[in-house]
Amino acid sequence: MRRRKYLSIILILIMLFTIFITTAAAEEVNTEQEDKTSENEEEIIGRIETPTNVNDLLNFFQRLQGNWIIYENGEKVQDSTISYQYLSKDNVMGEEADKISLKVNETNSSELMMYFWVGENEILQMELDGQIIPKQMVDMMKDDLLSSVFAAFTMYQELDIERLRKYGKTSRGTEEFGGVELDIIKIEAENIAETDLESGVVKLADFEDFLIVVEYEYKALNGDQKVEFIVQDIKMR
Repeated sequence: MRRRKYLSIILILIMLFTIFITTAAAEEVNTEQEDKTSENEEEIIGRIETPTNVNDLLNFFQRLQGNWIIYENGEKVQDSTISYQYLSKDNVMGEEADKISLKVNETNSSELMMYFWVGENEILQMELDGQIIPKQMVDMMKDDLLSSVFAAFTMYQELDIERLRKYGKTSRGTEEFGGVELDIIKIEAENIAETDLESGVVKLADFEDFLIVVEYEYKALNGDQKVEFIVQDIKMR
């Protein structure tokens, strides 16, 4: 019974961090179009293709907070805030680990508080609402958990940015998020029926060695669904 309980908790956790990714990444395009990318835009696209490593985020950020909202037929069906905080170095199972916290607040739902002890390549220990999750249960889902911890800020790798770019434009500028001035790569497109989208905007903060999502918005062509995400708080270590 305890094993089933812990497995159910972990499955719920994964669902929390992937539901909005699945929603935002659902659109597919099969139409080919001539690539008219400028030399400057090619350089920007090269940055977009740089993968984000979880350890980069652990080493670079003290705090991140983002909010995502999903509307269906004009009605808000999900309003969630995810807050990450780096806490300290700790020793777990004889190995040095980064201890972080992750809090999920959803409107009309109880707060979910989690702690992770992240080693060099895996989660060594996890605590959920005051309960330590057995290591064997964490191991069963460790790959999904590692990617899910920062899914809200790295999910651009799951989105079809290349196709979105072909039907819109890519630009670079500076914007403020969470009180911090950031170098932003912006990809936006409108009236892109080929993707079943009325419009799509993705903003990525460029930290030279990696990128994170700081804002995105997608509107379905039929107007029955809209997805928004924005970083509200950011603090570097």
